[in-house]
Amino acid sequence: MTKKSKRRLDGLLLPLSVVANSFARSVSPLVQRIRRSHVPLPSTARSLTVCKLEGIGSMVYAGHLCQVLKAGMPRLERVTFLTTKGNAEFASRLDGVTNVVALDDANPWYLLCSACSALFKCRSDVYIDLEVYSNFSALFCTATLSWWRVGFFRQSANVRTGLYTHSVFFNLRRHIVENYLQAARALHIQPSAIPLASPRILDADQLEAGATLNHLLGRIFVGVNANASDLLLERRWPCESFSECIRILAAGFPALHVLIFGSKSEAGQSLQLLSCLGDDMKARTTDLTGRFRIGGFLAALTRCDLLITNDSGPMHLAFSLGVPTVSLWGPGDPAHYGPLDHSFHKVCREPVFCSPCIYQTDPPPCRGQNICMQSLSVAEVVRAASHLLSNPTTGSKATVVRPSSEDIYPDGRFAAVATDHINSMPLDEN
Repeated sequence: MTKKSKRRLDGLLLPLSVVANSFARSVSPLVQRIRRSHVPLPSTARSLTVCKLEGIGSMVYAGHLCQVLKAGMPRLERVTFLTTKGNAEFASRLDGVTNVVALDDANPWYLLCSACSALFKCRSDVYIDLEVYSNFSALFCTATLSWWRVGFFRQSANVRTGLYTHSVFFNLRRHIVENYLQAARALHIQPSAIPLASPRILDADQLEAGATLNHLLGRIFVGVNANASDLLLERRWPCESFSECIRILAAGFPALHVLIFGSKSEAGQSLQLLSCLGDDMKARTTDLTGRFRIGGFLAALTRCDLLITNDSGPMHLAFSLGVPTVSLWGPGDPAHYGPLDHSFHKVCREPVFCSPCIYQTDPPPCRGQNICMQSLSVAEVVRAASHLLSNPTTGSKATVVRPSSEDIYPDGRFAAVATDHINSMPLDEN
């Protein structure tokens, strides 16, 4: 199923979410009495499930959350990551994850069957649902009957917060990693400053990438990701603009070699970019679209001296792997999903009136005529890329996540966290 068809299917579950939410509220007093008497605190939990069904970029930050939770839950023996089949291999490469459960989302029937078989595998002491807008994910979280269930809400405060024991406000004005860390704070686990988690790259992955790229040793590799997921294609910078940018950089850096990244489903966009480049640049370009599995792609990405990318998954992977980036923004908000460290990551954005619109309205106000991306200057992107390519530095480029201080409500709860919103009893009294 495409992402848009999944969203339509998820919308059909809204009435069921309302009914389940009402039922959960009605039985909550009984559940809380049992929990206070028989259930250990989250900090002493032995099993944890983290759910992120879509978005490899967001899964990078989910992996970081897993590391934070492991540090705050010293007795953890099992960390299960629930995702969809297409993301399972990537999830298995996240540090700290001991078990991956994958839902088959090929069609609604497969999704239902795989969800039923996954319920027992995902039941744990603590369950954290990182999907913000999914009725399906919230219902699945409740169906696991895990004692501690943490999830996000926005407009859905009266529809789904009863499905969780701890509801976290998802703040679009704060970075995604800070929102995820709120899930740890909801469980009274204080995050510490640790590097952004990067996925594991195996020796076999390096060999796979090397078989294609080793003959180009000595070149300056500039990766180009001209794609964006089908959830919002308006995030694409025009191929003509990418082409002009590449040509200017190639003239200024004789050793430059372009690597085009993309999945098999994005081959059409990559072919369009190649046709814009023309024959003279093809000798200095390698199209890697659909050529590697996730491991080979990660290994190839680490060889890049720079990645020029739309707001999409490869951008977040580059952040976690320490690859310098020039990221291009229009519908999205770099303050919410952009780089945490601007030393090696440059943001290019044209602040038109309706930008950012993502997550605020559906469909976007431009209806596909993404003036925010079309107005983005080639000269600005070239300047940012040239700056990073001309100023190589030594040392680690790893991004260290330094959690901000958090305000406290008068009743002792962390700001932006509705701690057991049905019953405001603090965790340490359970």
